[in-house]
Amino acid sequence: MTGRPYRLVDAQGVPHPRRFAFGVPTEAVHWVTAAGIRPGVGSVILSDSDAIARAVLDAPAGPGGVRPAAQAQPR
Repeated sequence: MTGRPYRLVDAQGVPHPRRFAFGVPTEAVHWVTAAGIRPGVGSVILSDSDAIARAVLDAPAGPGGVRPAAQAQPR
C-alpha cells in the first residue's frame, strides 16, 4: 500500500491506478481511526475518503476507455 490515497500495490510493488485501501484495512497506518468518524473535526478517515475521491476523478481511463462519470464527455 502506498501513502495517501493508499493505492494497492502488486507483487512487484507497482501501485494500481484505480484500486485503493480504505477504512479498517488502513489501521496499520492510522490506528483506531475508522471507529471515530466525526465530521467537522478533521477526521482522518474522512480526509482519506476525500483523497481517494480526488484520485478516482483524476484516474486514467480503465479497460475499454471507461472513465469516471465526472470526467465523461457529454453525449
